[in-house]
Amino acid sequence: MFEIELKQQKISNGLIRFFISILDLHSLLLGLQEYFTSMNNVEIKKMEVFQ
Repeated sequence: MFEIELKQQKISNGLIRFFISILDLHSLLLGLQEYFTSMNNVEIKKMEVFQ
C-alpha cells in the first residue's frame, strides 16, 4: 500500500515538473517574440529615417 502511494507521488511530481517546464518554455517563447517584434520595430524606424 505504501509503495503504491510513493509511486503515485513520484508520478505527480514528474507531472508537476513537466508542466512547470512547459510554462517556462512558453514564457521564454513569449519573451523571444517580444524581443523580435521590438527589433523589427527598430528596423522599420531605421528604414523610415533613411527614406
